[in-house]
Amino acid sequence: MLKTTQQRQDALKEYQEERAQAIKRERQERLSKAKADFIALLKETPSIGPNAKYRHAEREIERDPRFRALREALLDEAGASEQGITERERREREKRVQGKIEDIFYDYVDEITEVSETKMREGEHWEKEGYGTDDSWLLLCCTHVEIL
Repeated sequence: MLKTTQQRQDALKEYQEERAQAIKRERQERLSKAKADFIALLKETPSIGPNAKYRHAEREIERDPRFRALREALLDEAGASEQGITERERREREKRVQGKIEDIFYDYVDEITEVSETKMREGEHWEKEGYGTDDSWLLLCCTHVEIL
């Protein structure tokens, strides 16, 4: 039992700090899971390949719950749903969130583009070994399908 006002205030402050840390951890875990699920969505979407453009892909993935979960997690992290912020601040935060989603998308596209370019270089190596250009292109296409 807490006897003094100071002890009660200290206990309350400690509880509030622990709760704030727990909420922060939960948000980070939620965001991490949402990013992983979003990457899985990108991998499952056949039209997203090397050098894909976000605006074209967005039309195809925007209705998927994994896309919305990432957006909501990023908005939560940015505090766009907080009470007391102006409409302008909310729009600016949403714009930053959109930029983060695009960054995640282009990081993924850059990664698969690098893999494809590596496979193409391997295909060029095969070409030197006596395989024709058509065979190299077929190899590239087959390995690209495996990546997605």
